[in-house]
Amino acid sequence: MTDNHMDEDQDGMEAEIIEDVDGEFYPDDEGEEDDDINGPEGEPPADDSTAKWSAHSKDVFCVCVSTSKRWLASGSEDDTALVWDLNKENDSEPYLRVPEHMDSVNCVAFNSSSTLLATGDMKGKIIITVIATKLQRCKVEDSGDLEWILWHPSADILFAGSTDGLVWMWLISATGVSQSKVFTSSSAASCVSGKLLPDAKHLLAAHADGQVRIWNLKEVTASASVTLPSPCCSLDVHSHGNVAAIGCQDGTTTLISTQNCKVLATFGTKTQDDEDMDSEEAPAPKNSVECVRFLTEFPWLAVGTSGGTLTIYDIESGSERHGCDHDGMAVVNCDWRLQENSIYIISVCIDGAVRVWDAKTGDPVMLLSGGGDEIFDFCVVDKDDKTKLFTACGSGFIRIFSC
Repeated sequence: MTDNHMDEDQDGMEAEIIEDVDGEFYPDDEGEEDDDINGPEGEPPADDSTAKWSAHSKDVFCVCVSTSKRWLASGSEDDTALVWDLNKENDSEPYLRVPEHMDSVNCVAFNSSSTLLATGDMKGKIIITVIATKLQRCKVEDSGDLEWILWHPSADILFAGSTDGLVWMWLISATGVSQSKVFTSSSAASCVSGKLLPDAKHLLAAHADGQVRIWNLKEVTASASVTLPSPCCSLDVHSHGNVAAIGCQDGTTTLISTQNCKVLATFGTKTQDDEDMDSEEAPAPKNSVECVRFLTEFPWLAVGTSGGTLTIYDIESGSERHGCDHDGMAVVNCDWRLQENSIYIISVCIDGAVRVWDAKTGDPVMLLSGGGDEIFDFCVVDKDDKTKLFTACGSGFIRIFSC
């Protein structure tokens, strides 16, 4: 592990702000939803973003915001990561560039104190950078091809899941990696997602063969496990209750206890049987669960699928509250937002659109077009009584939407 200075000449790579216009969007009865994301016939799709940054030379795969709400990081197919200072949002130049990756950067994450940035690429290389000094703290190249990375909520401990089924844990000190652990299991299938439980002493890991495990971080042992009948695609852990949701390739979502992995309920309609999905000639799944999100304040769960549906479930009654149709466009990700007496669910789709729904009624509130560029990821920043969405888009763009 070395401690190298980043090339500050490269940090100054100029990014172009393509568009910066005033815009205002109206929730509920203050305005009308635009139900067509395409422009007039023969013209390109509309672009409702208030600004779009062109910095990466290829598709932007991931974005995240620091807990301080000052820093935004992006990772791209161009093998680089960028950091933007949101206090200088109109600045056309990124604050920091991380150029030493070996493949597409598909993971970016800030630590809990917003002082360190971890960036990971598809070949498993992770770079830890100190934000204040732009110095590289260390490189980590222990894991296989990366699926995800995650910081501990109160310590500089980084977790990662890889395509070889392993889960890694590294303690990052002032001089680099001071301790590491690896969590191995009988599953060699990709660890597609991982989340810490609320006690921050256990980690829930979901695999592409349907296996789900709860790891004891201190003992490096699995305290509980369950095998679901379909490959896992996504997961979320309730921040207060002892429950987790696992989204699967067959279109179902399973609720499990985070104490013993007991299956509590299953939502959704199975779209393919196991024999079809195991066949080499089987078509790609048409309704896999791409995202699951709990609402902490209410017993609600949002489930977004590749088939273009977003469904809100009541996890206490086991019933479906609302279904939000996305015209067949795959739901890439979703997030909840509470505003006074209203509850909204935000979804982003493969068609480049951002959709906002009234979660109490299931009615659409807003449809914001992104010029037709595919959205791969997004994050929401609530700051100065304003809500802004940053989307990771195709063609190297980061778009900003106001709502």
